[in-house]
Amino acid sequence: MKISKKVKIVSAAVICVIAVLAVLVVWTSGGSSDIKVTLDTESGMTVSERIKDFNDICGFLEDNVPMLYEYEELYGVSYDDTKKYYGELVSASESDYEYFTLLFGFFSNIPSAHMDIGYPSMEYADQTQEVMENTVLLKNVWQYWENAIHEECSKHYDEEIHEMDFAYYSGEYRGVSNPTDDDLYGINKATLLTVNGVPADEFIKINSLYEKLKYDHVREKPFRDGISFNDKFGEKCTVEFLDESGEKRSLEAYYGAAADLAIMRMDHFKAADSGETAPEITDDKTEKIDLDKIDFTQEYIEIGGVTAARDKERNLLLLEVDTFMEDGNYAADILKRASEGIDNIIIDLRYNQGGWYYNSENLLAEVSPYDIKISNSVYITEKRYKSKRLDPMYIFAEDSDIKGLRRISKTAEIKGRGSEDKNYCLLISDYTMSAADEFTAEFKRNVLGKVIGCNNTEGERYGSTDMKILERSGLYFYFTEFKYINPNGTDNSVYGTAPDIYSDVSVENYFLREEIRSGGENPYTIENRSKWDSVFREAVETFK
Repeated sequence: MKISKKVKIVSAAVICVIAVLAVLVVWTSGGSSDIKVTLDTESGMTVSERIKDFNDICGFLEDNVPMLYEYEELYGVSYDDTKKYYGELVSASESDYEYFTLLFGFFSNIPSAHMDIGYPSMEYADQTQEVMENTVLLKNVWQYWENAIHEECSKHYDEEIHEMDFAYYSGEYRGVSNPTDDDLYGINKATLLTVNGVPADEFIKINSLYEKLKYDHVREKPFRDGISFNDKFGEKCTVEFLDESGEKRSLEAYYGAAADLAIMRMDHFKAADSGETAPEITDDKTEKIDLDKIDFTQEYIEIGGVTAARDKERNLLLLEVDTFMEDGNYAADILKRASEGIDNIIIDLRYNQGGWYYNSENLLAEVSPYDIKISNSVYITEKRYKSKRLDPMYIFAEDSDIKGLRRISKTAEIKGRGSEDKNYCLLISDYTMSAADEFTAEFKRNVLGKVIGCNNTEGERYGSTDMKILERSGLYFYFTEFKYINPNGTDNSVYGTAPDIYSDVSVENYFLREEIRSGGENPYTIENRSKWDSVFREAVETFK
């Protein structure tokens, strides 16, 4: 399942010099809710305040997220158990940094693709009216929490920290330390067995881990994309594994969201403290491009979040669309131009976590030779319906077929402009969600080709993101208020959209890809994909 070609990106927000107020009070009207923030940035939060802050989170989710209790039957993990587990940890927390990382763990334990803590990034918050109206004050809140992370990271500057990463591949957690490293503890290609005597499949269910809880619909069990251990700090544990030769081994290590976050941010703060230039966050937006000046007969084309790999001899085009945000707005045009003279097209959405729906629907129009009518019925809670200022574009039903929820009906017309002579395959994974899930579901419903890969387990095809800023901590988290039911009656937030053919990449293929990369070649050309990408090869076979 762990197929991402990305690496962990250290959040690298520039530390701004801001006059920090002793007590912050922010009120604003407009947007989805009024905001009040009272945070003592000199003394921090008391345990009592952390407990109240956490209870505020839980109360808000229970009132506003309609699928909060829908995961238990499939995952075997209840929201109430998760709430109790983290409530006890919050009550025993000894610092604001610890509380901050417990929130990471809490949100990672709720399998909603659109739900997470927002800090330390301000990227999403900066797009909202509430933050734009209160930039200085909320930046002070951000600075307080940034300082808390900075202080924790600085404790470990002089330590040489070795990480041991296990990623989920084909139902097991396999060792994937960077192949260029010395692999000090011999975990490359190892198979994780237990942590503190608890089988790995059980250990990942309710635990303060950084990676999101997901579900493997083939092997019928919850999983996380990976578990990171290190040899210096965090929660102490004993890790038992089978090494590459099949010998059972164990070692003492440390784990947890608190350790993961500090390790991810450490290089940034260490560079800033030493006077070096710390890497900055970039929005990766694609500048306006004149497509008429690009040679679309090239073997490999990359524009923003879209790449096109062509092989005219094999009559094959691979279009990889990693986002439907601004970087993905050229996808339809690139498909049209790069596929000229090529009949067999693979669209790869395995790394696409959504974005703007019009980019998704524009690409769908370029694929489909006929018009498509999309009919969406989504649901929100009764309390959400009563509390929010409703957008007039939403028409709420007086009665709902799901007790206690309000239904919104919305339709969209897509004018197909694709060619009937083209053959399509669509690749998806457990990362494929939101607008990318809508594309997948409509591609499959309209039988535009074969869908290959793994369930996008947290699909949330109608997952428009909203934001909540907490009163006591000033932290914000985001969530989706919408529940969507698949045509077969299953909850889209739990089941996503299933592929026609299940296929995933093995850990052996991961290492083969990294060997190609370390040799200085691009592993994402069609020639090199054919060597390591088994899902891509499966798609090629369908054309035969």
